[in-house]
Amino acid sequence: MKRKASLAISVLLILSLLCAGCSGGGGVQGGEEITDPINLTISVGESEDYYMSKFVAEWLELITEKSDGKITGKIFYNGQAGGGTEAFEALEMGNIQVYLDGDAMAGPISNAFDVFGLPYLYDSKEHQYRFWDTYFTEVTDWLAEKSGIRVAGIIDGLNREATMKYPVETLEGFRNVKIRVPATDSYVKIWETLGAAPIPINFYEVYTSIQTGVVDGQENDIALSKEAGFTEVAPYVIMTDHTHYEGALYFDEIYWQGLPREAKDIILEAGNQVMKESREYCGELEETITAELKAEGVTFIYPDLTSFKEKCQVLYDNCTQCQDVLDWVDAARKEN
Repeated sequence: MKRKASLAISVLLILSLLCAGCSGGGGVQGGEEITDPINLTISVGESEDYYMSKFVAEWLELITEKSDGKITGKIFYNGQAGGGTEAFEALEMGNIQVYLDGDAMAGPISNAFDVFGLPYLYDSKEHQYRFWDTYFTEVTDWLAEKSGIRVAGIIDGLNREATMKYPVETLEGFRNVKIRVPATDSYVKIWETLGAAPIPINFYEVYTSIQTGVVDGQENDIALSKEAGFTEVAPYVIMTDHTHYEGALYFDEIYWQGLPREAKDIILEAGNQVMKESREYCGELEETITAELKAEGVTFIYPDLTSFKEKCQVLYDNCTQCQDVLDWVDAARKEN
């Protein structure tokens, strides 16, 4: 699905305002204050127990509280209201109003998001946090203009790591290895560049695909890999740290622009609060999950990442549409 250009978005926005009853969620109000109830249908791909899912639930509680009950919502977990490309289509159609997924997962909808799938984007967690704290408004406005998708909040996450059926200790060890990746070009390109044989597979089919030998492993953050049971069938965690993983609270931009200013402010304020809380939580989560997995007999391998980073540099050279965001990332690096 291709997003409309800016002119088309403007036309559709005008049409949507003329047909206020055509979209759900109570978003087409405009103005400064909330005059009618707003009810959000929220889709989350993971289970209710996943740590990012819990932060979405907290975010919903906060916006309901801060709005004195004028903004409410219901969360559908495990992709019940759609996941991946299907969820972004549902956002555009107005069937859902909010979707939680990784900030690179909108890449199939707009290549503007490919920047967040680049390997080793941030030098450190401090660099990552400085980037979002300094440039959140500029970045999210730029993404909305380019894609028609509004990011209203970022939930911190763990880095993505490979979990394999057998040990892999070097870059060479990944050569021609069949590894499951999401159906996102940026993740496919990373593993192709590293010499592996990436295979896009639906998240809900990953466990059996590893179990039956369709793939030799997969890559996700270790909390999700544990929660989904992937380490049961792929008990070697290779700490590649190849991409950060951040959750994004996605809105359709037309719907977002139809919200009253009061609602937008409340949603963004709650998103900022949850973002900061998630950082503190993730700082402890990796240690906890690592200890739990080791107790279950999972082996952790820490390869030298120098060759991984060198190999992936070509992906930056090819991401010409990413330059604006990369400039902000670089500016945050220099502000250290």
